[in-house]
Amino acid sequence: MLIDYTNPDLLKTFTTEAVIDPEDSNKLFVNISIEPEKTNSRKPVLLIPMIDLSGSMDLDACEGMQGVENMSFTRIDLVKHSLKTVVSILDKEDKVALVSFRAKAKLELEPINTNEIGKNVIFDTIKKMDADGATNIWDALRVAINVAKRFDSSYNTCLMLFTDGE
Repeated sequence: MLIDYTNPDLLKTFTTEAVIDPEDSNKLFVNISIEPEKTNSRKPVLLIPMIDLSGSMDLDACEGMQGVENMSFTRIDLVKHSLKTVVSILDKEDKVALVSFRAKAKLELEPINTNEIGKNVIFDTIKKMDADGATNIWDALRVAINVAKRFDSSYNTCLMLFTDGE
């Protein structure tokens, strides 16, 4: 069965395909494929990462994993690298605000454009972050939501929570 749906306002193509499992006729596999229309522009992004700086984030990222060679990266090292990767692909019209949290959340960086100068400020702020203390995710969410509320719908707002969950 193949269904093809085209909506010129939103999607170039939307297709679904259902196939019965050859090993178990009671199972059905469904493949959904969506291709959006290409646009030359998008709304700017307001990215608000919430970074866990509790003591457990300073532990080995491979701790407790069987058969994994230790590479000496901490959890916070991986988060910092991930954040720098995400920020590096943002356009100059986008903005980033940084929220850190331990026992209490802190707005480390007010929303700043991700032009060349802004990215360097963001990278420097990320680099200076160190892990110690407790974890208060709820306070981080409160701070991030309050930052997001200051912006209207002209931004695609994205809150990202980076934590090890401990």
